[in-house]
Amino acid sequence: MSGLSKIQCAILLDTYQALLTDKQRDIMRMYCDMDYSLAEIAEQTGTTRQAVRDAIVNAERTLTDSEDKLHIVKDLRDNKQLLQTIKAYAEAGNCSSILQLLHEQCEE
Repeated sequence: MSGLSKIQCAILLDTYQALLTDKQRDIMRMYCDMDYSLAEIAEQTGTTRQAVRDAIVNAERTLTDSEDKLHIVKDLRDNKQLLQTIKAYAEAGNCSSILQLLHEQCEE
């Protein structure tokens, strides 16, 4: 549909699914999580393949627009990376680098 992979779509869906309609949420779960084809989703929902495609396109737009505005997924990724760096410094006994990282984060 868009430039999103199904994995990226699933991550955004996990984060922003409450912003979708019930029907969009169900369709996106089938599409991203269960890897159903458009025909399979159409059969399950009693709609046409075109209606399913439109629902997916609109849902993906909602999900990507939400991430563009809120940055929740990006911030979670950044925080995970920061924690991994702090852990590595802690395991190496490098307290000064940990303090420097924490200071930099408090400045932002």
